[in-house]
Amino acid sequence: MIIYSLIFPILGFILQTYTRIFNKKFGVDVWTRLLETDHVRRAGHKIPRKIGGQFIIGGYFDYPPLFPFLLSFLNKKTLEKYQGLVAPLFDSINNLLVFWTAFYFTKDLYISLFAQAVYTISPVISLENSSLTPRSLGYLNFNLAFLSSIFFIDTGNFLFLISSLVFTTLIFLTHRFAMQALLFVSLFLFLYNGNWFYIAIFLLSFCLAVLVTRGYYLRVLQGHLYNIYFWIPNRDFRFAHQVRGIEKWKGKKDFVELVYMMLSKFAPLSMIGTNLWVIASLFILFYKLIPLPFIQLNIPGFIYFLTLWVIFFYSLGIPILMTAYLRCIGEGYRYLEMAALPTSIVASWLFFNLANSQYSLLINLIYATIFAINLGLILYVHYKIIKDRNRSVTIEMANAFAFLNEQKYIYRIICIPHQNTTNVLYHTKHKVFVNADNRGLMEVSSVYPVIKWPLISTIKKYRLNLIFLNESFAKIQELKLKSYKEIFRSGDIV
Repeated sequence: MIIYSLIFPILGFILQTYTRIFNKKFGVDVWTRLLETDHVRRAGHKIPRKIGGQFIIGGYFDYPPLFPFLLSFLNKKTLEKYQGLVAPLFDSINNLLVFWTAFYFTKDLYISLFAQAVYTISPVISLENSSLTPRSLGYLNFNLAFLSSIFFIDTGNFLFLISSLVFTTLIFLTHRFAMQALLFVSLFLFLYNGNWFYIAIFLLSFCLAVLVTRGYYLRVLQGHLYNIYFWIPNRDFRFAHQVRGIEKWKGKKDFVELVYMMLSKFAPLSMIGTNLWVIASLFILFYKLIPLPFIQLNIPGFIYFLTLWVIFFYSLGIPILMTAYLRCIGEGYRYLEMAALPTSIVASWLFFNLANSQYSLLINLIYATIFAINLGLILYVHYKIIKDRNRSVTIEMANAFAFLNEQKYIYRIICIPHQNTTNVLYHTKHKVFVNADNRGLMEVSSVYPVIKWPLISTIKKYRLNLIFLNESFAKIQELKLKSYKEIFRSGDIV
């Protein structure tokens, strides 16, 4: 049984990591995570104090501490070399959890394995683990915490209560978005069935997180709220080009920017597009509300609960994607990622309950088509990752880093696009116009998410004297500078 459960986690791990053979340094947040880990490592595996140095806008460390703490025990070079394996490794554990959760509910080996296959061939899962990110660890803690709560309510077993408390506390210390999602679903379940347990365990875990970190979590929470506050006035520019602002699509948009635009325009359909297996949960909900006389389904309680789990996050993501005022609480489609586990189990259960019916040919055709589409999307996204230049350390960028590190003078740099800030921080010795904590987000709002013209005003205010520009993103002429001197060029990096 254990050997069978390992098949798809291993296949999923390979699927998520093979792109590293061709593009080892893909990812925007990679360098932020490596910097955070470096600060924790240099602080003796403890929470760092005030951060300044290369950050022109200094501040206090305000990131959930568990992820950088765990990584800080790897030396810098080892972590940098193998950072692309971290997120897929945690996701492999999540994949295992899919199997054992499905087996707990169904006691069926084939449904459990098929649920893993569904999970493995889900484009959004593969995409989220394409670089160093704490999301897979956060989602793992979310699943363990939420499932523990469900099992405790179902069985009354004290061990599930302890497990729920431990993993819910770890969510606070691991990932802000996972914590936020757990808050929303806890409120939903309280309103849906009047059970105070979900709210009580959330509040108790919050207190434990504050206690365990000696109050540090309050700074993490403050950073979380500052991030939400930052996106309230900047909500209209969430998917805008930093230099050109809001553009009408003419077929030349950046791939990721195009994906975000399509998601927000057609949210009810595009949310399904991020995970086609959601169709199974929508079908079961429809059948529960309006039974179809020509289909016989006996829907057990656990499947209906898992379906509600999926439908809640699907329904939550739609208005967030479509309403600018709600974008401050996250990218709507990400909420569906919190339901990847139940989505897989529901889809697998539905398949085996219809595969032997008179509709077996149709069901097999639908599932085979979804598998093919998902695999095609995964391979297409991976192709874009391999070819990516705006979110990868290219040879040209490495040449620019080498040039900067040869300079005796310490520059004060502004990066365009802004996403290269921590990249430049990590690879050079120079100062960069970026914030060390989320309190400083309002200061960088003069250039991010869009430049507030004239750019020269920001340059003068912060005494900036060098622009690190990727011309694949924007040309020098677009920056509207009256005068400048080019001191280095390597391909599209100026």
